Amino acid sequence: MELCGFFVIKATYAEIKEYFYQADWILAADEDERRVIDTIFSEYINDENNGIKLITYRNIVTEYDYNLAGYYLRELKCNGIEVLTLNIVENQYWKILKSEIEDKYKAVNKGVSDKLYESMYENFFADLYSEAYANEILNLPFAVENSKGVINLRDYSSCYYNVLNGERTTVGQPEFFKKTIFFYGPCFIYGHYSEDANTIESYLQKYYNEADYDVRVVNYGCPGYNRQPMMELSSIISTPMNRGDIIALYMDGRSFEGITDINLLDTLESHMITADWMVDYPLHCNHRINELYAKKIFEETESKVRENGNNEKVFADKYFVKSLYIDKYFTGFNPFEYQAIGAIVMNCNPFTRGHRYLIEEAVKIVDFLIVFVVEEDESFFTFDERFSMVCDGVEDLKNVMVVPSGPFILSKMTFPEYFIKLQDEDIFQNTENDIKIFAKQIAPYLNLKYRFVGEEPTDAVTRQYNKAMRKVLPQYGIELIEIPRRQVNVGGGVISATNVRKCLIDGDFDKLDELIPESTKNLLGLTI
Repeated sequence: MELCGFFVIKATYAEIKEYFYQADWILAADEDERRVIDTIFSEYINDENNGIKLITYRNIVTEYDYNLAGYYLRELKCNGIEVLTLNIVENQYWKILKSEIEDKYKAVNKGVSDKLYESMYENFFADLYSEAYANEILNLPFAVENSKGVINLRDYSSCYYNVLNGERTTVGQPEFFKKTIFFYGPCFIYGHYSEDANTIESYLQKYYNEADYDVRVVNYGCPGYNRQPMMELSSIISTPMNRGDIIALYMDGRSFEGITDINLLDTLESHMITADWMVDYPLHCNHRINELYAKKIFEETESKVRENGNNEKVFADKYFVKSLYIDKYFTGFNPFEYQAIGAIVMNCNPFTRGHRYLIEEAVKIVDFLIVFVVEEDESFFTFDERFSMVCDGVEDLKNVMVVPSGPFILSKMTFPEYFIKLQDEDIFQNTENDIKIFAKQIAPYLNLKYRFVGEEPTDAVTRQYNKAMRKVLPQYGIELIEIPRRQVNVGGGVISATNVRKCLIDGDFDKLDELIPESTKNLLGLTI
C-alpha cells in the first residue's frame, strides 16, 4: 500500500526473509528492539553488506517525542525563557573513566551498577567521609508522588534532605530576587548522592550570591525523568515563570538545535577527575563533582543573569497538549466534517469480544469514532501488542480511528492510580485532573461530543473514574454514554480481559472462542 509517499508491505515473521534484501527499511512493530533483532534478524545482521536499516516502532515514537521536546523548548526560548541542556558527550576520556569504573567494581567482585560498596565510601565521600555520614546520605528517603499530573519528589523534612511542594531545598536562596533558574531532570539534578547543601543547585546559588546577583536557584529534579521527555516537560509547563528566567535540564543526553548545550564531561576532563568520585557514570557523582558542574553552569549563565528581566508572566502551557499530542496524531484529520464524533479510551489487555461490542455499539450512535489505546506499558501485553490487536480488530469498521492515548489520557502522569489500582487520598483529584485535560485540551480540537464506556461491575478504581466522568464531562458539552457489558453465552457473566488472561495462563484455550475475536487469536498465535 501507499503511505505518505512510501510503498509499505505488512509482512509476517515467515515472510521477512522474502522481503529482507528488497527493503530500504525493516520496521519491527515491537518495543523490545533486542528481542526483534535476536529472534528475527540474527541470520542477517552479521552480513555487513546487506545494506538493511533496522528500526522499531518504539524507536520512532521516542525520537518523535524528543523532536517535539526540542520544538517546545525553542518555543519557550522565543517567549523569553533562556534554555540550556546539560549533557555528557562520550569521548576518549570517558573510555578511560569507564575502564577505571570497571576495575573499581572488579576489586569487590561485583558487576558495575549504581550501588556503592563499603570499601568505596571513603574515596567517594572524600573530605566529608565518615561511616555514619556515608550511611546517612546513601539512605536518604527519596520518594516520588503524582500531584495534578506532575511527577515530583514527595515532601520530607530531615537534617540532610528536605523537600517542600515538590522542590528540594536549595541552601542560600535569597528572599528577594529578580530572576530564577529552574533545574529539571533525574538523579544528578535532584542530588541523589548528596545532602541539600551539596547539590548542584546549592553550589550554584552560592556562586550567584558571592557575585552579588539577585538570582534564585530552584531544584525540581526528580527520579524517573530519564527517557521521559513528556513528564519532564509537564513539570516545566506547570511552573510559573517570568521572561528572563532560565531553565536547565537533562533529557537523556539529547541536545537540540537552537538550545545552548553544556558538555559536563569537558569540566571533568579539564580537572582530570578520576572514577573515585563517581559511581557507575559521570552523572552519578559526589559533592565535589557537583561543585565543578555548578561552576561550569555559573560561567555559562552569568552573562544571561546580567541581562534585564521583567515580571511579565510566560504561560508555557497554552499550546502544550496541542503541539505535543494533537499535532502528532491528528495532522490532516478534519473533525468538522462530521456531525457527531465520539471517543473510547481502552487498555485492551488483550482486545476481547467485549471491546469489539462496545465499539460496535458506539458507531451506531456517532458518525466517527476515535479509539484511544492506553499507551503506558504497565499491562500483561505491551502497548505495541495491544495497539496491533485493536487495529486488526476494527479494520473492517468504517469511520473508526485508532490512536495511542499519549501522556495526557489515562497515563501515569495524569492518573497513576489506574495502573496500580490504588485508592489513595489523591484519587479524586487525579481522576478529575485526567478528565479535565481530556475535556478542555483534547476534545475541542477533535470536536468530540460523546465518550463511551462499558459498565464496570468489579473494578473500584475504574468505577470511580466513570463516576467522575459523569460529573465532569457534561460541564464541557460532552455526553457520557455507558453501555452494558457483553455477556458470555455459556455460564453467564461478562466478558473481561482478566478472564482471557487467566485462560491464557492456565492453558484453557477452549474457552477463548467466546472471549476473543479471530484477529486477537491470530496475533497471539492461537490459530493455524
